[in-house]
Amino acid sequence: MTQHYFNSKQIFCCILITSFIFLKVQIIKTDSHNCRSKRHLMKSAILYNWNFNLNYGLDLVADLSEAQMVEQPYAGMNHPAWILAHLCHYHPLILAIVKNTPCPDPAEHPDAPWFDEESTPISDPSRYPIKADLVRTFTANHAAISKAFNAMPEERLGQPVVFTRWQNMFSDTATALSFIMLMHESVHLGQLSAWRRVQGLPRV
Repeated sequence: MTQHYFNSKQIFCCILITSFIFLKVQIIKTDSHNCRSKRHLMKSAILYNWNFNLNYGLDLVADLSEAQMVEQPYAGMNHPAWILAHLCHYHPLILAIVKNTPCPDPAEHPDAPWFDEESTPISDPSRYPIKADLVRTFTANHAAISKAFNAMPEERLGQPVVFTRWQNMFSDTATALSFIMLMHESVHLGQLSAWRRVQGLPRV
């Protein structure tokens, strides 16, 4: 049997290389763990605020009559019926992004002229679902999205958003969902809160 002998310099080099490899593996493991931790925290934060917005939105319209749902202190102002209809208009897109399935483009929906981002609210109640239907849809959509989001793999947050039109706008799914689930919805619920104050209604 051939025996191999190593001098002290070779042994030192082997130890150094082995230590470097071990350290590199630990760094990779730590980075991977940190990424998972950050995504877990982000997912929890998005879900918490999404559920908060559901309750806040329902409270904002709880005491409103059918007539109040379409009242506009001045022409073109976003009223409660338009705000809820507009938010519900984007819920199928959110659900598709969460499930990573083909996304319907809200701009191409038959109701887009009335509910999409370029639409102008009007005070004609016949153009909007009644309050009970809006509340029911808003609640059901939030619940469906919460369930799907809770089951969504955390790794998906770091992947490109499946909605093609948004791929140049958002770097990944986490950014897209943060925008549409949190910023977009919060902005419009803030408009609804402001509408209440202009109307002389109590704060929520």
